[in-house]
Amino acid sequence: MLSFIMVTWFIWARFIVDRLPKFVPFNLTLLTLSLLIFTCIIYIIILKQLLRPRVSILVQILTAIMQKMSAPVYTLDEAIRSNLLVRKIMYKIVSQLSFHTVLYNCYEYYRIWNFTPRLLLLFIFYADVFYFHKLDLFYSFLFLSAIPLIGRYLYHLMGYLYESEVQYLEQWYEVRLIPTDPEDKEDLAYVHSSGYGFWDWITIRYYLIVIRAESELIKYECGITRQLADKYYPDRRMFVDKGKRRKDYDDITEEDYAVMSAEFEKAMPAVINLYLLVDDYTMTLKSKGYSSKIKRMNLIIFSLFLIAWVYILMVSLPTFMLTANEIEYICKFQERLEPFSGISL
Repeated sequence: MLSFIMVTWFIWARFIVDRLPKFVPFNLTLLTLSLLIFTCIIYIIILKQLLRPRVSILVQILTAIMQKMSAPVYTLDEAIRSNLLVRKIMYKIVSQLSFHTVLYNCYEYYRIWNFTPRLLLLFIFYADVFYFHKLDLFYSFLFLSAIPLIGRYLYHLMGYLYESEVQYLEQWYEVRLIPTDPEDKEDLAYVHSSGYGFWDWITIRYYLIVIRAESELIKYECGITRQLADKYYPDRRMFVDKGKRRKDYDDITEEDYAVMSAEFEKAMPAVINLYLLVDDYTMTLKSKGYSSKIKRMNLIIFSLFLIAWVYILMVSLPTFMLTANEIEYICKFQERLEPFSGISL
């Protein structure tokens, strides 16, 4: 991922940015005029979708085009998701976050990586257009626009890692809830074990739903399943009783338990935080209170960008002049569309 970003930035800085128009107003050619109009149309479509979300014919066409152009991106995504080093780094970072930090600061994280780069880039853009009359800083800091995309991709990646890890763990492990106060019958461990029997096991997904609903991390321990025992000790017949606590197993020693539960104990902190991050991100986008704030902020940002681009288009229009090559190209294009029309430019 890092190498891809570096290569993209090198191509942008070395071959593209110097060929883009800088001084406002632009000296318009047919190409730059088309690009300006296309840029304005894109912002209009974005604003229309924010105000009245609807899949129009134009959106369907653009979506189909983007899907075809994004084939290499899907290949890169698959390579990133299957990369063991990426998994290790993500697990290491996520497992270090505290439960309450992850649970209560999702919207603050969203504002930092989604709105802050866009607002900073908008300020730079307006300074370039209306004060310096030259798109110089804007091109230099255009990489800021990639930060919201990278943020969304990281949540997409975390969602994939969470699902794959939980599916794997639930093949071998279950969870036992441990009461903070064994004498308190209202303890959350007792409450959420109701119907299962206190020492009965619950699934990892159910445990995650419980701590999300209670906004509290409930103590737990690894539950050894028959499949897990057969996986680690296929030549030994271990008796796994869901009615017994870990210390009450007759034929599973502490050393056996440590070996079999090591993978579970290592993975669970990351799995818990991955679930909370992905779930809170989804709930933030769907929450009526937060979604209205996000929508309003996006409307303001994209509207201001559109105003600046329309301003550039309007002040640059008097400079538009077709070159001889462009006139020849248009004539050939017209002949292909209407070869027998008898009309010529």
